[in-house]
Amino acid sequence: MTALMNDAARASLIVGIALLVCTAAARAMLRERIARQHLEALGTWCLIALAVNVFAVAAAGRFDVGAFAPAVVLGLAAGLLVWSADAAVHAPAATAGEPRGGAPALVAAPRAAATPPAATPPEADPPPTAGPPEPAPSGRLWSGPLDDDPPRRGALWSR
Repeated sequence: MTALMNDAARASLIVGIALLVCTAAARAMLRERIARQHLEALGTWCLIALAVNVFAVAAAGRFDVGAFAPAVVLGLAAGLLVWSADAAVHAPAATAGEPRGGAPALVAAPRAAATPPAATPPEADPPPTAGPPEPAPSGRLWSGPLDDDPPRRGALWSR
């Protein structure tokens, strides 16, 4: 049984590493829609694979730090990748006077223009509205029997 759990631990660690690589690739391509959709799922499956690794290592009877450390470190990395991507998606966009870090820039504010603002163009007339909408038909669309359907004889399971 110990050999089986050692093999399971080794296999789940390899799967966890592969899923962590996929999670890191999705984090790097965060601007792509498909990467945003799958990033959290990849991170979750990575954590599940690493939890299976921890369980298999414990079931195999190896309770030393070296057996648990890879799973813990990779789990923290997966959690940080998902957390940083979530923070990057929900962060407010940087404005022109403020860099991405959030600290105010040391750029002087532009001076007020000496010329008066340009006159706004006159507003165009709104497009004419169409007449009243036609009323919806009162009956069903296909209310009559269809001539090309043969009549059914009995229920589905009546044979």
